[in-house]
Amino acid sequence: MRNETEGGERRLVVRHLLTGCARCVAVTRRFWSLSETAAPEGVQENPPQREAPLRLSELLDLSRTQGLARIEADRRFQNPAVCELLIGESQRAGEPALAVVRAEWAVAVAERLDVRRYGATLTRNLRGRAWAWLGNARRLAGDRRGAEAALSQAEEPLQEGIDPLDGAELAELRARLLADQGKLEEAELLLDRTLALYRTLRERHLEARVLIQKGTVRGWAPGREAMLQGIRILEEGLALLGGDREAPLVAFGLHRLALLFADVGRTEEAVRTLRRARVLYERQGDGPNLVRLRHLEGKIAEARGDSAAAEAAFHEARQGFVAEGLGVEAAGVLFDLAILYTRTGRSPEIRPLAEDLLPILCTRDIRQGVAAALLFFRRLVETEHATLEALSAVAHYVTGPPRERRPALR
Repeated sequence: MRNETEGGERRLVVRHLLTGCARCVAVTRRFWSLSETAAPEGVQENPPQREAPLRLSELLDLSRTQGLARIEADRRFQNPAVCELLIGESQRAGEPALAVVRAEWAVAVAERLDVRRYGATLTRNLRGRAWAWLGNARRLAGDRRGAEAALSQAEEPLQEGIDPLDGAELAELRARLLADQGKLEEAELLLDRTLALYRTLRERHLEARVLIQKGTVRGWAPGREAMLQGIRILEEGLALLGGDREAPLVAFGLHRLALLFADVGRTEEAVRTLRRARVLYERQGDGPNLVRLRHLEGKIAEARGDSAAAEAAFHEARQGFVAEGLGVEAAGVLFDLAILYTRTGRSPEIRPLAEDLLPILCTRDIRQGVAAALLFFRRLVETEHATLEALSAVAHYVTGPPRERRPALR
């Protein structure tokens, strides 16, 4: 209202105000007295925008198909504010499957916006953004083919008259998919182009976000030097954020920094950084990432030779991943435990692990190949063929080689 924010931040604020947030309307209403003209009618008198949070709450209680049917049948849901809210819900969803549903609803809204009422530019940009975030949600859910298709759908409306910042956001999301596919050089090239744009526009916050993404990708490349470069880039990005300005992004960067510190053997720095990330995750109530930090603590303890601390952390992480419905990650921790027992001469203790697979097999994200690997693990134990070599091979199948056991970019 006072024109004190920069371009990117201003856009975020305007998009938030379009959702009709009652608290923000109340806070900003007093600033209208700075102008001799009346408040724009659309801000205070537009019922669809004021009612968007109510429409959202109605959708959140529905199943995927019920929500899609409601959006298709009821024009009250077909407005930009509802679309923006659903994109935000998808971004914040901790569970990948839930993020996909929210993004699918956002796409359904965007595709039904009335161009005559809202204008070609707004409807086109919202269609592009909704498809882009559906692509990101599918990527996090492990559906890379679906992610590629959605990102391609996003490019079509945006290319008709692309806003530079919307184009940069799409490039970021495509870079994340490329990184997950192991195409690290291509991902970095896209991130570098985006970084150059943000620097030209003097968007320091967005520059910091890309630096954190780039540092993560660089750290995934083979070799110690690449990991050290990743650490330097991550530290640069975190410094630009200036503390806890955006806690989820800071926590993301700290988490990745802790992983790299652990990879290069700088365990004391890893532990200190991990603790900073934990404080932020706890404030956010981010259960899945708190469990991932506990798993990382176990890996650090194992590297230090403290098998008791590693065992305790792995047990807690396995239970936590099951509780969060993250069966693939729970299976990875199961193999960490089995390998730890084998290395420390406690092979008989693997049997209870093999007999207690049902909680993992019942999680929502378990895949057929992972379920088959777990059953094969049980058979190895039953036939007393669970050697270190055999366990490592099955673990490799489930989670990939050590340098590829990395949380996806978010």
